[in-house]
Amino acid sequence: MIRTSVLEEFIRTRPPSPLILGGTGLLLRCPDRWAIVLILVIAMNHLGTKTLQIINDSEKLIQIERSISQVIRSEPKSALIRDLILIKTAEWIAVPTLSFPNFNLILEYQSQTQLNTDNKNLYGVILPIFGIPFSVCEVPLSSEGIQEFYSILGASPFSPVLFSGDQKPNWMIICMESEFYIIVGTFETVEHLLGCTYAEAFRHFRTFINGFNRSESASPLSQRFYTYYSFVNSQLEKYQQASTGTELLLTLNDDDLIKAVIG
Repeated sequence: MIRTSVLEEFIRTRPPSPLILGGTGLLLRCPDRWAIVLILVIAMNHLGTKTLQIINDSEKLIQIERSISQVIRSEPKSALIRDLILIKTAEWIAVPTLSFPNFNLILEYQSQTQLNTDNKNLYGVILPIFGIPFSVCEVPLSSEGIQEFYSILGASPFSPVLFSGDQKPNWMIICMESEFYIIVGTFETVEHLLGCTYAEAFRHFRTFINGFNRSESASPLSQRFYTYYSFVNSQLEKYQQASTGTELLLTLNDDDLIKAVIG
């Protein structure tokens, strides 16, 4: 999924700089940041021989990139900062959740809606960031496959995506950060994967947001998270009523807010 040689060269030539976590655009000081990324890459390559299968075929990669770009797009702003843009799909909703969907709900939904018997796999995607190119692996439609995607990629700082569908995604799970996800699809699909109504999911998320101290005496980090999560919540609420093709930003890269966090 990620070529170790590409990242090793990037690490060797890249001057030290802060790391951005997930979709927040949040900069954190981490002296061993590239070692952490390299460990992730080695783990991915190791998993590629087990459950997750790296896709290297250029035509297949182009097909998947075209497919996923109908729903989400990554636009690099610099070597370490990129914008994530969610694109409105007709009759779809986008809902925040603080837990990855139950594996059994994913498998159950896929088994109920599987029309193309040749398409039995899910796809895990890393959108371009840190100089890493668009990268894809096949995720077998099994508890083991989804578990490995969740364990290795789900908590990474790359905002990976899990989705089903070849020509166009049938649904999508965007891993914004560790334990923060966005599920995109039809009402029926999203609520099935959530295990609750979309209204309940938004209510839970707003309760989570309100738990952050946003007063003047609060820490810059707490204020930063409150601002970011409130922004995403607002964008996702807009998504529900947006016209098809509307683009909504999911990332905040405000220099003043970033400076307030790292001092």
